[in-house]
Amino acid sequence: MLRIAGELGLGAAVAIPLLNAVLAVSIRGRRAPRRLATLAWLGAIGALIALVSVAVHGNYLVGLPAGTSLLQLRADRLTSTLALFIAGVGALVKTFSARYLSQDKMAWRFAAGADLVVASMTVVATAANITLLAIAWVAAGISFAAVLGYRRDLPGVSRAARMALWHFVGSDAALAIAVAIVVAKLGNLRLGGGSTLAQGAERLGWAAIPVAALITLAALTRSAQGPMGRWLPASIAAPTPASALLHAGVVNGGGILLIRMAGLAQSSAWVAGAGLAIAVGTAAIATRLMRHRADVKGELAYSTVAQMAFMTAEASVGAYLATLVHLMSHGAFKAGLFLSSGSRVRSGQGARPLRSESATAARILAAAAAGVAALAATLLVGNGAADRGAEVLAAFVVATAASTAWSFTRHLPGVLWAALAAVAAVIAASFAYGGSVALLGRWMAPSVPMPAHGVLAPIWLLALAGASAAVAIAGRSPRLSASLTAWSIDAATATATRERAPGFLFSLRGGEGEQAVELEEGDAA
Repeated sequence: MLRIAGELGLGAAVAIPLLNAVLAVSIRGRRAPRRLATLAWLGAIGALIALVSVAVHGNYLVGLPAGTSLLQLRADRLTSTLALFIAGVGALVKTFSARYLSQDKMAWRFAAGADLVVASMTVVATAANITLLAIAWVAAGISFAAVLGYRRDLPGVSRAARMALWHFVGSDAALAIAVAIVVAKLGNLRLGGGSTLAQGAERLGWAAIPVAALITLAALTRSAQGPMGRWLPASIAAPTPASALLHAGVVNGGGILLIRMAGLAQSSAWVAGAGLAIAVGTAAIATRLMRHRADVKGELAYSTVAQMAFMTAEASVGAYLATLVHLMSHGAFKAGLFLSSGSRVRSGQGARPLRSESATAARILAAAAAGVAALAATLLVGNGAADRGAEVLAAFVVATAASTAWSFTRHLPGVLWAALAAVAAVIAASFAYGGSVALLGRWMAPSVPMPAHGVLAPIWLLALAGASAAVAIAGRSPRLSASLTAWSIDAATATATRERAPGFLFSLRGGEGEQAVELEEGDAA
């Protein structure tokens, strides 16, 4: 009985958003999002039922009867967890938008496009074969371009939508060509449940390298990496719910694609090395520019670029478990930050790129203790030493816990016992965080694909991260720091004159004026 309920639940996670989109177009008007927000949660409940069914009865397929294998979804620990994540974030954004866009006559367009994005990304995460995944990937790109441009009358939105659409067309074309090559040579390969894709990569022969390069290109473009990332900073011109949907779900598609097609995407160490190099370079630049944005959403946009770079780098070295934990935690966290960005503007807590960060002994000890606590919980609960990317996941957990402790202990209470209580609470929260991450990884580990033979070792990522840290420390010299700061401010604040920031890949043309309009709108809402 539970097995049947799980099959129906996974089907509902895709069907309900599609039904919502149809109803939004039929109802139209300002009340459409509010009436349909509740239905979005039914899709999330369906995904939850599917996950429980997998936990009890194991993996299964959901689709049409025998005779065709194209329209089939796969339910396992990985896909059901991703489906629940996507449906949950989508329902959260839809609920927020029902109030935020209550006076927007075009709100029904956003509602319909958002539901199509959720349905398409759910299929990307659960597709049982590469052809269905590619079709859903294209549908997700087109749907989000429609969401991004649903208010083309706002300054900068039309241009941002066109830029995103053209980038997505390139991404979709790359994936379509890769899948066409594989289907022509090997047929419609199944996803999940063994080493089918890895074996297929071996049978492709010379074609394995271009297929891997095309899949990686598609993932890098959707995740706004390197020269393919200029579309994402421009997207902040759209209303806040569209930004939340993008940063919480759409850009994570690159990581999902690299994991689900790992056997093909990681078949060439040269391609994986190129992806790693692009990701590390992107992270270094975006992290610096993030500090020099004067607006809330602009700061968050560059933060997303940097986080997607870390996620892509993890996937490039075969640390798929770390990639999954990273994309899900980032998606949930960033959705909350975007949805609360308006309150930061109203309270005057916008981006402070030049804020002082004094390093006191108490803050250093608190950060170190938090990192140790998170690491201990990760190793204790997850037995991470058995996983290939254990060191990457552990480093991610430690860095997150330590940086969070550093931030929360910026202003410790003056009373000793109160300061000790605050530090103890941070350490306890870090331990709980490490344990929850380990539990999530332990749950999904049986369905995570094995890295292809010859893929880059995770030590490369840690080595490059260490080198980047060394460069950052060297950049603190007064002379070099002044030059880098001037360049970063110039690159991060490119204006509507369409001047490109010198030598920078992600220059935002038409940004500041457009962002000011959006911040005023978010403040008023």
